Amino acid sequence: MGPVDQEGLSPKATLQVAFGDKKGYVLFYAREENAMSDTPKIAQKAPYPVEVTAGKSYFWCSCGQSSNQPFCDGSHKDTGFTPFKYDAETDKTVYFCGCKASGKAPLCDGAHNKL
Repeated sequence: MGPVDQEGLSPKATLQVAFGDKKGYVLFYAREENAMSDTPKIAQKAPYPVEVTAGKSYFWCSCGQSSNQPFCDGSHKDTGFTPFKYDAETDKTVYFCGCKASGKAPLCDGAHNKL
């Protein structure tokens, strides 16, 4: 195993230990600062009020990376995150979770008050 090649990594990339192999070598992998983890990004510490329309489906962003909050824009691609489908039964204002910690996802349950 040769030296770690850092060419092409951004200055904010970090090298992290992945595991040791059978010969005792330690293997590393690069992780970009903006790479997704298994913890969603807090988009905001408040709910998103949205006027929903009866019969329409909405896809809530569960990863927190979407630039179209609170809705999914596909930023979760190649991660374990998936959007959450919300089907509006009536015309009304609903409050979609912005902190991504709600126990009643995709709707806000006030979990942001404890962050």
